[in-house]
Amino acid sequence: MLAALGLSPAALWPGILVILAFFALYFLAAEPFTRLSTKALTVVGALSVAAGPLLSYVLGPLFGVAVSGRSAVPGLTDLARGWAGLGDVLRGLLLTGAYPVVTHLPYVLVGMALGRLCDVPPPIP
Repeated sequence: MLAALGLSPAALWPGILVILAFFALYFLAAEPFTRLSTKALTVVGALSVAAGPLLSYVLGPLFGVAVSGRSAVPGLTDLARGWAGLGDVLRGLLLTGAYPVVTHLPYVLVGMALGRLCDVPPPIP
């Protein structure tokens, strides 16, 4: 539902950068990492901070995207083109969009690790 809400405004107002669809994918991609121990999550988060942007930089040209040609936000109208449109939406969300998962998911993982490391007491009633 969050992805659909994020793709809709991009179709209505081209040129605006809506992050909701990217957030939906971040949440889906982060779910398997919730099963890791705190130490393992910290290590994976730290390694992915270095590897994620580098991976995005290397994979971009392999998918026909120039390094300076990024920052697109996919919209619902892209899905109307069938499988090719779906491929473009997924490529935009994962690799080439304004907030690609490959580049920004490492920071979600680091945030999850920090959340586990910080023992915050419950509020006093």
